[in-house]
Amino acid sequence: MKLLHHLEAYRGVVACTTNLWTDLDEAALRRFAIKVEFRFLGLQQAMTVFYATYRGPIPSRADDDAVRAMLADLDNLTPGDFAAVARRERALGGTPTAQEFADAVAAETRSKPRVMRRLGFAESGSLGRAPTERGRSPRRPKAATGCSPH
Repeated sequence: MKLLHHLEAYRGVVACTTNLWTDLDEAALRRFAIKVEFRFLGLQQAMTVFYATYRGPIPSRADDDAVRAMLADLDNLTPGDFAAVARRERALGGTPTAQEFADAVAAETRSKPRVMRRLGFAESGSLGRAPTERGRSPRRPKAATGCSPH
């Protein structure tokens, strides 16, 4: 409650982020004038981010097609996946091929927890939460939330 009072009293700009916004209660959400949701990348967005972060040799047409096909199969891509792979490659000093970079991005997406949404009625006791692959409500880690007044 103390945070909510501080948010109301503060007259500057406060930027907060979370990947668990659906777990916030309505009272907290009302304190924010602007809410922005970032969704997973579509194929064209993924290709744009791929070429913005990949620093290896220019891929052939066949390699570009292979990368495009691989990225098209990934439904949970974020810019952070590409950034993590690019940071790792810089730290290791390697120069991967386009296919190797795309493989590393795909591996990065597999390291994230998968939550699949089902159509239909929510299970008893799981209202507001998406079931996991096994159909049970996920155990939530501590919220990855950060607030920074500016």
